[in-house]
Amino acid sequence: MLGFGGIAVCQLIPVFLTVLLVWVILWPGALAIGLGVGVLSSMLFPRSLHTWPRVIHAPMWRAWRRYFSFQVYAEVGPEFDPAADPVLAPDDKHIIVSYPHGLFPMAAWLQQSVNHRCFRSRYVKGCGASMIFRTPIVRFLFSWMGVIDASPKNVARQLDQYDVHIMPGGIAEMFIADPEKEKIYVSKHKGFCKVAISTGAHIVPSYSFGVTSIYDAMPQRGEGGTSIGKLLMSLSRKLRLGFVYLSGRCWIPIPFQHPIVNVLGRPIRVTQDANPSQDQVDALHAKVMQAELDLYKRYSQLIGWEHKPLQVL
Repeated sequence: MLGFGGIAVCQLIPVFLTVLLVWVILWPGALAIGLGVGVLSSMLFPRSLHTWPRVIHAPMWRAWRRYFSFQVYAEVGPEFDPAADPVLAPDDKHIIVSYPHGLFPMAAWLQQSVNHRCFRSRYVKGCGASMIFRTPIVRFLFSWMGVIDASPKNVARQLDQYDVHIMPGGIAEMFIADPEKEKIYVSKHKGFCKVAISTGAHIVPSYSFGVTSIYDAMPQRGEGGTSIGKLLMSLSRKLRLGFVYLSGRCWIPIPFQHPIVNVLGRPIRVTQDANPSQDQVDALHAKVMQAELDLYKRYSQLIGWEHKPLQVL
């Protein structure tokens, strides 16, 4: 079905094109001005955007899943069952917490394209940086794919209706990628734990194997890396939006064909407390981190990474 946001855009397109055509006829050179006004206005209108399922379920995503040999595994009960769906109670709230982000969050995008099959209890919304939803045109594309603003208040609000999938490593993990070892950035990113406790949402730990290998990490190594890496890292931190050079096949942004496997662990039960203490947040964070380490240790052999170390920063 076409969401309300998509319907609104489709209604505005002929109006915009008509105005633009009149402008071009009556005022030479107005095309650029009209296009500029149209693009800038997309930052503000429409204010509310909704998911358009046809976008995330398009044939393009099936092609990408085949390209990366994408698979999703879930821990169910005492044993590991690669064919089973995650057992999530339909009346409960859940936050799926995934590491690592990688230079490009391809694992999260692929997961979003199959969430309707993996999680049949409640629709799962992905999360993106707040700046994405202030960017012309881009905000439409991400919203249509079922992605929401990752601000804590918005995530807490969305949990009343949807489950949420987040990648806490975010921008920081984009600049610590290393071809010799896996690295995840966890030490300072605890906001999702506070949201989980305050809303009573259970946490589903998840690890994305292979996402750090689809692009060459060297051009934008941050700390101790290249000059361009340090520049991009500084710019990304200031704007709170990732800026990286995606170097893949032939040094262009075509990703390497490397298998990607998402493993979903058993839910970590959370007791709701509207005003959680820092000790509660720290304790839950420690449980999530241990669960992520356990997932990596148990299932890294799925793509032949049993000898590749994991470094937690």
